[in-house]
Order: sequence, then C-alpha cells, then structure tokens
Amino acid sequence: LCADNTYPLFVLSVIAENYENKKIPSFDCAFVGVEEKEGAYYLTYSYLEQFIVTAVITACPETEEFRFRICVKNNTSSLIEWVEYPGVSWQDDLDGSKKSNILWIFNEGALVSYNKGKMWPYEDPCYPSWGTFGIFPNMVQSQFMAYLYDDGGMYIGCHDQHKNVKQIDFYHKDERVKL
Repeated sequence: LCADNTYPLFVLSVIAENYENKKIPSFDCAFVGVEEKEGAYYLTYSYLEQFIVTAVITACPETEEFRFRICVKNNTSSLIEWVEYPGVSWQDDLDGSKKSNILWIFNEGALVSYNKGKMWPYEDPCYPSWGTFGIFPNMVQSQFMAYLYDDGGMYIGCHDQHKNVKQIDFYHKDERVKL
C-alpha cells in the first residue's frame, strides 16, 4: 500500500456556477491540524476557506480494520460533484499470474488478474454516464471490492446503510493500481 505523497488523501470534484469542473486534491489544501478523539484521528484541511475538509481515520486493532470517513463543508455556491477518499494504491502486481486478483462486482462480478487489459479505460464519473462507469447502484451490484493475494488481501467496503450513489472502481496509473 502507498502511504506517501504519491496520491492525495482525498480529491474533491467541484462544479462552479459557470459549470466549470475543478478537481481539488488534498495537496492543494492547507493542512489546518490533527486532533485525536476516542481512537480516531481527525485531519482538517482548508481550500482557500471555501471548502473545509475533515478526514477521519480510525484504527480498529481488534478487527484489524481501518475505518475512513470524510466531511466537507462547502462555503460556496459551487456543487460538490464527488469526493474521492481515501486515496489507496499499491504496486501493480496484476500480471496475469493469478497470485493477485481484484474481486470487482461489476455486472455479475469479475475476478481481475490482469489490470492493463481492462475492457473499458477508467474515466472519472460524469454526465452522461454511457453506462460504463463503476457506479453503485447501477453497473456495480455491491458496495465493496477486494484485493486478493496468496497470503492475504484487502477488503474495501463502503458500508452505507442508505445505499447512496458511489463509484467503486480501480485503474492502472504510474505502475500502481489505484482504487
């Protein structure tokens, strides 16, 4: 897994009043501070005081989980189109050897062992969707995906009891797999 500055912790996709789309990565935000409360870390960022972002990371040692939550305060008339969080990636080892796979619940589900040959190239979600985005509920049937390896793996779940719209997808970038 990548725990450096290769990819931002979060990205906001914002649509301004003039319908211009702007992507705001955490790299472009000022770090305001971090606070620890009841085992959770609250990292606060500000983008020109227009957007205040609080990323929450909780470690759960008893279940070997990390839980992620994000809150965005929008002080503008712009619309927040989507939020990418957390920024997760790892060295691309999807080489077809079947030592590593991604369990991706697109349509009926797929076990992907070769990333570079994905049927549709990755695109950020937008309108119209053309029906090829990894959107839940739609082409993606469940709110999770998993990275599987011979001796372990990683489960990425979006446990949202209201089943709100979200994108669950992955792509190859810079010799890494990005979720």
